[in-house]
Amino acid sequence: MRSKLRNNVAMRKVVALALVASSWLMASCSSSSQDPIVGSWKATIDVDMDQSDHSAEANAAREIVRHPTLVIRADHSYEMILAIPIEGTWQQSGNRVDLAPTGTNSGTAINPALSGTLSDDKKTLTFKKGVDTIVFSK
Repeated sequence: MRSKLRNNVAMRKVVALALVASSWLMASCSSSSQDPIVGSWKATIDVDMDQSDHSAEANAAREIVRHPTLVIRADHSYEMILAIPIEGTWQQSGNRVDLAPTGTNSGTAINPALSGTLSDDKKTLTFKKGVDTIVFSK
């Protein structure tokens, strides 16, 4: 009887340890998949465009340029819509984020690559090219 009791207690300890280990593994896997850079980003740009043309096409073009979007995917691909959709790959090292365009959805090659900075709070992504700056927010 005592041997059955000891085996039962030992089995319960093994099951409890297995549950703790599996919950720890699930928590560590889920936190790694929630990379703060992955997701949809939006920006607003103050553009100086011809405001005299009020056609639907001109208004739509102004809105696309003023409100670019950036979708960063977990598979290290991205799509940025800034007048035209631009596709590419990205990589991150610390707060530095590099976008390497591979082309557009029409196959047009786009250059050069962009390097940006992810804010410490992980809520803004800032790219600077010459005097131009674009800030994306989540």
